[in-house]
Amino acid sequence: MNSHIMRCLVFSAIAIVLLFCADSATNAVYAQQDSPGEPIQTSAAPSEIREQTIYVPFDELRNVFEKEGRGVFLPYEQFQKLWQSARAAETRRSVDASGGKPPVDAIVSSVTSEATVLKDVVQVDATLVIELMKAGWNLVPLRLADAAIQTATIDGEAARITPSADGGYQLVIENEDDQPKRVELKLTYVRAFNKSPGQNSVAFAAPQAPVNRWTIRVPGSGVKVNVSPMIAATDQQLNEAEVNEETVLLAFVGAAREVAIRWTAKSEGASGLSALTSVQAAQQVHLSGTSVRTRVVLDYSISRSQSERLVAEVPSDQKVVNVFDPNVRKWDVTENDTTQTITVELFEPATQSQSLTIELERFIDETVLDDFHVPMIKAMEVARQQGILVVRADPALRIETTTREGLLQIDPAELPSTLANQSWSVAFRYASTPYDLGIAAEKIQPRIDIQQLVECYVEPEQLLIDSFVAYDIHDSGVFAVELQLPAGFEVQQVRGRPVGGGTEASVDSFQTSGDNDDRLVVDLARKTMGKIGFVE
Repeated sequence: MNSHIMRCLVFSAIAIVLLFCADSATNAVYAQQDSPGEPIQTSAAPSEIREQTIYVPFDELRNVFEKEGRGVFLPYEQFQKLWQSARAAETRRSVDASGGKPPVDAIVSSVTSEATVLKDVVQVDATLVIELMKAGWNLVPLRLADAAIQTATIDGEAARITPSADGGYQLVIENEDDQPKRVELKLTYVRAFNKSPGQNSVAFAAPQAPVNRWTIRVPGSGVKVNVSPMIAATDQQLNEAEVNEETVLLAFVGAAREVAIRWTAKSEGASGLSALTSVQAAQQVHLSGTSVRTRVVLDYSISRSQSERLVAEVPSDQKVVNVFDPNVRKWDVTENDTTQTITVELFEPATQSQSLTIELERFIDETVLDDFHVPMIKAMEVARQQGILVVRADPALRIETTTREGLLQIDPAELPSTLANQSWSVAFRYASTPYDLGIAAEKIQPRIDIQQLVECYVEPEQLLIDSFVAYDIHDSGVFAVELQLPAGFEVQQVRGRPVGGGTEASVDSFQTSGDNDDRLVVDLARKTMGKIGFVE
């Protein structure tokens, strides 16, 4: 009877619930129901915990339970409690193993600082946004070595500030919540700045944050303020009442280990006196057969006061092509009797140095080349002007100096680096203005050597002549050549022909001229020097 009851209970339902740990969850499990069939293999991922109900025939009950060793069998309700506890413990172990703990205890996400220059110190009012990532007590490094903290508050209450091992300070704060918490720390700290003639400076080992914005206020208008490191900066626009009281600079410095501030008060110069200016000039003249191009660079040295405009004088026969420098706002030319006055307005008044480049041009003919004077560019309203003058002529021109006043000829090797390593015909130095350089230029005439071979073909009714001409052209190139023709002959063809040690002539066209068409003009495709040959 008992055996019959047991057999019925087993065949109706024997539920065995197996709890698999993470290291045994991949074992294959075979399940067989009332009707025989193919075994079904299931597998679980290593980190997955599964519950399965397996039905086992009574006849195989002993074999199944004795196969893997003896076990403990519990009521299903008790097993569910153990099952939930095991899953909760496994979840905690997975979170710990995967780094569920925050990588840092606290983060300073942004810092907004306002630095104000006082009599002997620089005072900084800073607001730090701090993220507390873990519950309990946290230490937040503030750095600030060599600075004195005056106040530190959070929500109007005094903050706990202690010295740190690196010589700075740290914030001690408790996060009473289980979740991350954001707080704002307001700091006021000061440090004495270094004073030196013309420039003051101070450096802070300020709190670091990816977003780090500084507002710097310096007494007086027009003060030059430098911040390092500086990712971006801009001057703050002030109203008319504030413009004469202070200079304000907005800067973003990033996560800098140190913020250095340097400022220089605006120089007012000598009261009631004009600027004391001297000029160093570098004048280049390029002479060709049809034009003269001049380029001069004027380097101004300015002291005692500032200069808001620059004035220069050039000859009236020159065309002012351009006047430029990044600080040039605009320029105008005024015509005089024999000169032109160039007036230049600047974007910003020049205080120490200023550069100005002037370009001139004049078209000439051969009559001017006989007696040509280099244009003198004179800087006006200056105490002294000295400089370098160099001249370059086209290879087709030969020049010689006819007049030289106030100029000392120098070797091209003595030229400054900006003019060195260039082919200059002549170079001079002058100590003051005025100066005068007269030049006589003439075109270099080509020197041509010719060898000619003539072949005559006598026929009953005509005479044919093939003339091979070999040219050797020296000193200057030519674009055309001319030949004298015998009377009564007609030119049928002109073509290039190679010559020993040279090339065949590049013949573009040919035509005859003269009263009896006794002159042959052969136009070449390009300017030619050296040995060439052609046949006519």
